[in-house]
Amino acid sequence: MDHLSEYKRSRGVDRRSVMQRFFESVVIDSREKCWIWTGAAAGFGHGRFWDGSKVVQAHRYSFKIFKQEPKTDSVIMHSCDNPPCVNPAHLFEGTQMNNVHDCIIKGRFKGHGASLLIKGTCKKGHYIRCELDTIPSCGGKYKRCKKCAEEYNFNYRKMRKEKKNVKNQKSTS
Repeated sequence: MDHLSEYKRSRGVDRRSVMQRFFESVVIDSREKCWIWTGAAAGFGHGRFWDGSKVVQAHRYSFKIFKQEPKTDSVIMHSCDNPPCVNPAHLFEGTQMNNVHDCIIKGRFKGHGASLLIKGTCKKGHYIRCELDTIPSCGGKYKRCKKCAEEYNFNYRKMRKEKKNVKNQKSTS
């Protein structure tokens, strides 16, 4: 036995292939046709997997090996809305904006500001395309239209400045 093999064995290096290890953590749900990830999990129930060089999301890895390499700025979405699912037939690529929109339409997004995004406009008719068009208000508890907030802040500063000028004029008279 060579020294490298002995070293690997002593270090507990796993000799199973990456695919073998991946499928050891997958259980196929016959009713939903989902491939349920039973290995390590992270936030929101998505699986985590060591691909031999780094820890990756299990559904993203499944997409990569069965379909194509996902773009670095993309998200892998589930048509089944089941976070531990790694069935490539249930996975598709999209943007974060697509993901949030899908989440809102399917009623999974419960955050404040969801109504602004669903409706698409604020009370004054400003167009709301995505989360970036809103800002937190009331200590982050709610969302407001960014343009309305800018208008309010401009008008508020203008009003304060006018009051200050009036006060200064009275004190000099």
